Amino acid sequence: MVADLRLLTGQLGKEDLEARRQAYLRELATLRRDFEERLNQRIHAAVAEEARGRRLRVVLVKQVTRFGGIDITDAVLARLK
Repeated sequence: MVADLRLLTGQLGKEDLEARRQAYLRELATLRRDFEERLNQRIHAAVAEEARGRRLRVVLVKQVTRFGGIDITDAVLARLK
């Protein structure tokens, strides 16, 4: 992407280069969003499997749990590998 823009710098005007840059940024944003969606789906599935295996009815984010609880972070990470 950057290499393409550098090669085209001498051949295209500023407006055309900016348009291509914006198109690349949109494509990158789409790829990132798709990747994050797939990753979140995998994480959700791993958490659900671990919770089911431990017969947990509720799973909370660590930051909101003040006292007690069971930390399943390492088990979920192991399922993701």
